[in-house]
Amino acid sequence: MSKNWKSRLSIPLISILAGFVLGAIIMLCLGYDPIMTYEALFTGAWGDPNSIGETLRQATPLILTGLGFSVATSAGFF
Repeated sequence: MSKNWKSRLSIPLISILAGFVLGAIIMLCLGYDPIMTYEALFTGAWGDPNSIGETLRQATPLILTGLGFSVATSAGFF
C-alpha cells in the first residue's frame, strides 16, 4: 500500500516539475528570465490575502465548470 501511495503522489509532482522546467526552457529560448517570471507569478497569485482572494475568485468558474463536466460524464451524458 505504501508504494501505491507514493506513486499516486509522485506522478502529479513530477508532472508539475516537468511543466515548470519546460516553461523555463521556453522562456530562456525567448530571452526571458524564468526565475524572475516564476517569482512574479507566485507573488502575484499568493503574495497577500487580497491576491489569494483574487486568485480564488478567478479560478472558481473554472473549478465549477470542471466539476459540472465531471458529474455529467459520470452520469453518462457524454
